[in-house]
Amino acid sequence: MELPICEVCAKTGLLCPGCEEKLERGEITETDVEVSKKLVELREKYPSLEDAVLLRTIDTGSLVVLVTKPGMAGKLIGKGGRVSRALSDHLGKKVRVVEEVEDPEDIRQLRKLIQDLIIPARLLSVNVVYEPEGERYKAVIHHRDRNRVPAPVDELQEAIKELTGMEVEVTFG
Repeated sequence: MELPICEVCAKTGLLCPGCEEKLERGEITETDVEVSKKLVELREKYPSLEDAVLLRTIDTGSLVVLVTKPGMAGKLIGKGGRVSRALSDHLGKKVRVVEEVEDPEDIRQLRKLIQDLIIPARLLSVNVVYEPEGERYKAVIHHRDRNRVPAPVDELQEAIKELTGMEVEVTFG
């Protein structure tokens, strides 16, 4: 298992000097530490986590986003969503697993990332809006899914910005 903190720290719950320094420098967050500890605990119950990779976490307030390598999301979600549900119960927040985006300007990768963030809501489109100041992106979620979105719009926009470095307006249509 690959985690933001070392395996020993995740097992004991105490941070070694190296991981403590990473935390102080802001390279990792308290949420990274908390999720890493819980994943090591869950590994005994869910052996598929042995190959899992957690790169980092993003905590927006009511939503925790787990970022993994491309192709690894299924391991952190678990069969039937059991792993992500256990993490959600432990943290008291909704949990979404997304794969790291290699090229945020590739509209297909951006669309997949946003869809993974808003599940079970339906993403209608991701559009590029051209303006005199430059281009911006707009994600449109089905208006009937307003209550199914896992977090407020501002938190979703914050998570997308942190994941891609791009401002994406999230609307309902």
